[in-house]
Amino acid sequence: MLGVSQHSLAAARERLTDRVDATGFDELADQLFAVVRLLGREAGLRGVLANSGVPAPRKTALVSSLFRERLDDLTLDVLDDAVQASWSDPRDFVDALEILGTTAFFLVAEREGTLDVVEEELFRFGRAVTANPRLRAALTGLLNQVVTDSPGRAVTDAIGQLTELAAEHRRHVVAEVRAAAPLQSHQERRLAELLSQAYGREAQLQVTVDPNLLGGVVVRIGEDVIDGSVTHRIGQARQRLGRL
Repeated sequence: MLGVSQHSLAAARERLTDRVDATGFDELADQLFAVVRLLGREAGLRGVLANSGVPAPRKTALVSSLFRERLDDLTLDVLDDAVQASWSDPRDFVDALEILGTTAFFLVAEREGTLDVVEEELFRFGRAVTANPRLRAALTGLLNQVVTDSPGRAVTDAIGQLTELAAEHRRHVVAEVRAAAPLQSHQERRLAELLSQAYGREAQLQVTVDPNLLGGVVVRIGEDVIDGSVTHRIGQARQRLGRL
């Protein structure tokens, strides 16, 4: 999501955070996800609601006629804000509603003191999905049918996005670390310090052991990958030898 859509989403998330103490906030995530599922099935509807060429009063009236009896006032307000914002395409509009629903869920978890547990469970679930191709394929198909209208969207990508959003609320970055052997506590502390300095936020390590690396570590933060494994260095050496 880039440009005008990214700006609209940032503004919507800021307004959402300001409403965390509003009546009905605990139900907001579920209701927004229900709207996302509907828009995933109704291409014409999401096209109208995301179209900046359609007058805002018309879109607000359409939202009211469709959802007034099914959504709380708070959810209607959030949805009204979204349809009045500018989006590059309907897909960005639906993605934004999904992110707002996820953000609302994490805000509630943060308020209840359970966000760290949620984040850890997401990480463990993501590892299990990555390690099991059949489970990954099954969940990807399920995701396409009941969550969004994005054919082929990888379930691992969806889990990764959830983990990143959870980390944002805890004001840190998540570093997925693969190591050839378990790291000692002082090694974890030093690695976390270095990554925190590099990214300007506290780095939380989520370490898994991968003997195939032979030695060293591979660190992934978002789309950034730092490969310090022996396997990687061997591969580089082979490439250099091949050019001789």
